[in-house]
Amino acid sequence: MKVIFNKYFSRIRLLFSSLIFFYSLLVILELPGVDSMLYNLKAREDSGFLLVFCLILIILPRLNARRVTYSASLVFLSLSVILLVLPVYRINGLSNEFNYSKWLLGGGDLIKSEVIDVLKSRNVQAFYYPPVDDKASATCWYILLHGGGFTAGSAGNMNYLGSALSAMGQPAFSLDYSLAPKYVFPNQIQEIDSLISNVRSNERFSHFSSLPFIIIGESAGGTIALNYAAYEPDSALYKLVNLYGITDPGFVYSESKDSHADLDAMTNSYRGGTSVDIISPLRNASLIQVPVITFHGTDDVIVPVSQSVEFNAKRKSLGFEDDKLFLLQGATHLFDHPISGPSGQFLIKELKAVGCD
Repeated sequence: MKVIFNKYFSRIRLLFSSLIFFYSLLVILELPGVDSMLYNLKAREDSGFLLVFCLILIILPRLNARRVTYSASLVFLSLSVILLVLPVYRINGLSNEFNYSKWLLGGGDLIKSEVIDVLKSRNVQAFYYPPVDDKASATCWYILLHGGGFTAGSAGNMNYLGSALSAMGQPAFSLDYSLAPKYVFPNQIQEIDSLISNVRSNERFSHFSSLPFIIIGESAGGTIALNYAAYEPDSALYKLVNLYGITDPGFVYSESKDSHADLDAMTNSYRGGTSVDIISPLRNASLIQVPVITFHGTDDVIVPVSQSVEFNAKRKSLGFEDDKLFLLQGATHLFDHPISGPSGQFLIKELKAVGCD
């Protein structure tokens, strides 16, 4: 019986080792097509648990397995460990600030958000993430704008980021803005103003509502945030954080670049009858008077990294020297999901530096 167990155990270990290895290849190999992006995202940002599994299989005894079988398992597992750790090194370098335990456990610590009304006539609401430590003095507050191609997504998409800001002692509101095509530009801009007004008029938020605020927008939310900053933003807007947002919505990709989304088609539902020149952050870069901090993955298959590179270059040419561009090597779209991954932890570290002085 023991011999039979040892025989099958070695084969099972080899099977799992090979499967993990082939999955780990998604760290360096790009799957074709936009629909396959989530597999690359999972492998690069949320595979800490697989690393633990690899280490367990490595330290398990040989149990009289054939030398070839055992050696093959070790080779597959060792290569898998290298591949799975590669995103950590590519994004964070040799920084000792990276929290491996948080990555290995996956996900992140979520706090319970509270729903507040923003615009009752449209049933627009926001999720409020109060600071974990109420005694800590906030230096600013945040507005979060989710992605979803302007036609999908919800405030709940920003739960992990809102919770992370809460843990930093900073209040945050994730706006569940109205979606296109029913509501087009500038409705979303007006709803941001409504949220700001509601926060300031609510006595409960009086201890921070007079402070400067920062807007963080991801993907479509990044574009909306940039549009807001371009057109008569509130004077308390301190900075804007753009996470892989569309900056040149009029750009149409040729068939030779069909691995990326058609940004023109994507933004048509958002702009409605408004000219593309009006909603283009690239064409209106001079109107944005606050610093823009941009994060973009070099392997983004939805919004190409060239969008952020060109936008940052134009802003620099216009004299906005406080702007920053962070290019995350090997990261794809939605790299901050989960926030505990290599890219997510890098983002949180930099957001701490971005905060209000």
